[in-house]
Amino acid sequence: MENSAHSSPTHRILIIDDEPSVSDLLRDFFRFREYEVIVAATGGQALDLLRGQAFDVALLDINLPDMNGISVLEAIKARAPETICYVITGNATGEIAIAALKHGATDLFMKPVSLEQVNKRLTDDLRRRNEQRRLVESGKKHRLVAETANDAIVIVDAHGLISYWNPAAEKIFGFSKGEMLGQSLLDHIIAGQGWNLFPGHPAAFSVNGNTALLDRPIELLATSKDGRVFPVEMSLSAFPKDGQWQAVGIIRDITERKQNEEKLRNLTETLQQKNLEIDQRNQRLAHVLDGLSSLFLQVIEKKDFRVRYPNPELKRCYETMGCQEENCLCFGQEAMACWRFVGTLCGGEPQGTVAKKIANCTNCVHFQQATADFEIRISEQFNDMMHLLEGKNRELHEAYEQLKATQATILQQEKMASIGQLAAGVAHEINNPIGFIASNLNTLKTYVDKLMLFAARQTEADGATSIEELRALRKKLKIDLITDDINDLITESLDGVERVKTIVTNLKTFSRVDDASDQPTDLNQCIETTLNIIWNELKYKAVVHKEYGELPAVRCRPQQLNQVFMNLLVNAAQAIEKQGEIRIRTWSQDGGVHVAISDTGSGIAPENLARIFEPFFTTKAVGKGTGLGLAITYDLVKKHGGRITVESRVGQGTTFTLTFPALPENE
Repeated sequence: MENSAHSSPTHRILIIDDEPSVSDLLRDFFRFREYEVIVAATGGQALDLLRGQAFDVALLDINLPDMNGISVLEAIKARAPETICYVITGNATGEIAIAALKHGATDLFMKPVSLEQVNKRLTDDLRRRNEQRRLVESGKKHRLVAETANDAIVIVDAHGLISYWNPAAEKIFGFSKGEMLGQSLLDHIIAGQGWNLFPGHPAAFSVNGNTALLDRPIELLATSKDGRVFPVEMSLSAFPKDGQWQAVGIIRDITERKQNEEKLRNLTETLQQKNLEIDQRNQRLAHVLDGLSSLFLQVIEKKDFRVRYPNPELKRCYETMGCQEENCLCFGQEAMACWRFVGTLCGGEPQGTVAKKIANCTNCVHFQQATADFEIRISEQFNDMMHLLEGKNRELHEAYEQLKATQATILQQEKMASIGQLAAGVAHEINNPIGFIASNLNTLKTYVDKLMLFAARQTEADGATSIEELRALRKKLKIDLITDDINDLITESLDGVERVKTIVTNLKTFSRVDDASDQPTDLNQCIETTLNIIWNELKYKAVVHKEYGELPAVRCRPQQLNQVFMNLLVNAAQAIEKQGEIRIRTWSQDGGVHVAISDTGSGIAPENLARIFEPFFTTKAVGKGTGLGLAITYDLVKKHGGRITVESRVGQGTTFTLTFPALPENE
């Protein structure tokens, strides 16, 4: 029994053969190829080794001196079923081959053994086994994600029958996994609507995996086990398995979101009603004030009561009495003379104080007629109206605060819903660089192994013969090619890491709750951040042309403008039915920063153009949009002191132009 371990072995091989010429040849061949090799000359030695060690591969002879090779094979597979076993024999019969394969042999080779043939088969089988292990581990991870997700995750076959039902689905719908496996998803839980909503889709899906239901969120009404009907949002994605198309559905209970939308709608209606009531109250107040203008005086200043509304009776008081300074009864007193009160009181000091100041003018008949009902009529009507206005003002303020809070909630929910819809695309954009980084690392590992082997041979080299052998080995291992390629592999991998870092940073920035203050921002960078997040939504629909100008900074909240640009760019992509173009242009002019986003999509009908910024107005199909995207966009642009305009022609496309005030250079 002989043990030879490499400094950093890749896999362990057990060779069981009593012919040294065969075992030594196999040992040296595989040791040179980075394997750890252990040799056993008998079946008993092999079984002793198997009690304390694990092997990836076993190569065994059928004819061993102490026991039959088939028995050894059976023992190996019993202890370690994953071990790859190859039978080597010089006298293979059909009976031996059948017995070997029956007891778990992967293949059978005839002596003399072709080492290259064995190595090729071993390499393929190890790669296949490692891939199976990775798939098993990946499946475990995916299942863990599905089992712990908050959304219902359901897998259905081409006929819509359920093959997977996660715990969140049990919680949302009330049906256990056992109750739902094998049931029709749409017929069973989608509130009686079933496939009637989507005629022809099951047939198309079973043929090629295509249906208009895929890769887009749709809103439906679902039915729980207790008969409760509630709104859900469902997204379906297709994948092939065992030659048949299947679909994975992610279903989210959107009851709370719908309730918030209804609250916002009710608050909007309430606000409109309150505004109407206030307008009516203002009209009535103006009417009352017009009627009261002849009954009381306006006090502007304590010592100088200037006239605003003429009072005919008091004017006659002045003309009749001829109240000059030398004969006015009030002259020289703290209260002002009556001739200074040729007007109407609607503000200034309280009515009681004013009444005391003019008490000495009671000798004037016209003054007495003008102010006969002063305290009674004015105090009652004016105070009533002020009390009413104060109450309505409080109600309006409370409604406004509720509206702001609900609007902020809807805005964040809309943003997170958008990110949820983009999650698959972002994952795809991350997986691409991760894929070639992994590939480059595997290649670099192979290169490093070869360089280490060459370095070891250089250390052992002695004399001219060794130098010639090193040259031959250098050529065989392609050392020159390796040294040229290493820098490119590292540079490419670093670029991929930077790409993933950029996407993750942009996603964190985009999804942050918007509680930041205004800050100077480059709008070109805002647009680039948004493009990085939604790129997977755009690249299959349109070619994006970017014409960025040199821009001054804009004071804004970047997360809010990211939401604006995302709404406009995703709408542009959705407006393009097949392949089109999206053009983004930025420029600075007349103290403003301008952004134009154009598409070659279907355009907007003239009758809809004036309404596109209204809340809940949408031209999309039912379940495809909330009608809040452009309303939120309009509101955010206005909050930043900007403006947004739209131009569109049916069949030619649409252009949205945004303008924001530029930040002065000295700020």
